[in-house]
Amino acid sequence: EGQTITIERRYAKGHLERVPALVADLATRPIDVFVVTTNLIAKAVQQTRPQSPIVMLVAEEPVTSGLVQSLAHPGGTITGMATVPGAAIYGKNLAFLKEALPPGSRIGVLFNATVSDYSHYLPVTEEVAQGLQVTLVPAEVRSPEDFEAAMAVMQDGKARGFVVLSEPMIAANTEWINALALRHGLAVMWPTRRGAVAGGLL
Repeated sequence: EGQTITIERRYAKGHLERVPALVADLATRPIDVFVVTTNLIAKAVQQTRPQSPIVMLVAEEPVTSGLVQSLAHPGGTITGMATVPGAAIYGKNLAFLKEALPPGSRIGVLFNATVSDYSHYLPVTEEVAQGLQVTLVPAEVRSPEDFEAAMAVMQDGKARGFVVLSEPMIAANTEWINALALRHGLAVMWPTRRGAVAGGLL
């Protein structure tokens, strides 16, 4: 860095409303390639600089979300790593957590009710829960201030643990969520390795 490459870093720090302004700022500079973390940021770059190459570090269902044509042949200007190839991964997470908990345990679902890109994850999880004969305790959040109340909702609903339907705001608060879960005696199932490394159960 500084010899063969220059990196212009910008961080939203969990405040998604800042993304358009950050992208607009970078769009005024001679950027050769954008490296982004989430679908939301990729779409913002795509709208602001349609011809710029974009490398995604954490693409979630890039085909379903309309970012690429297919995983094998993305087309357009976007490439990267699909960490969530489809919503079915959350059903698999639920099955793993069911195996880890005592038989008959209720399981919570932590999700952000404000982000439409991820709204189909909950129905998929609910469908899998029916097949597994698991009673779900949904707990929605709209901001980081809601996490503590969400834990109380799951605890009141007699949940023994919960699956995380992750998105940028939730991912930015991984350590805080794990700390709250520990305090409330809830086992946490994350969709990515980072959640477990940061103190979650699985």
